[in-house]
Amino acid sequence: MLTVLLGSGSAAYAKPFQKKGRFAAIPTEAGNTANLEFKPIYLSGFSAAYGAIREILKEFQPDGIILADGFHTGWDPEEKKNRSR
Repeated sequence: MLTVLLGSGSAAYAKPFQKKGRFAAIPTEAGNTANLEFKPIYLSGFSAAYGAIREILKEFQPDGIILADGFHTGWDPEEKKNRSR
């Protein structure tokens, strides 16, 4: 498994992958370093990473994609405490 952390906000993730061929180079570089072949390739992300996935899909077709978002949306521990009173 490869994980890429680029900062916060969708622009931090989208911008690096606007460079043609950048995503395809990552598993190749990592594979050469680790003497492994990274296959199949699945993309996974939530929130800001959607910007990167959008850019990657413009030139690369992964074996699958897992997207998750919103499972924490609107959760406010203080609001929950107030409701239980």
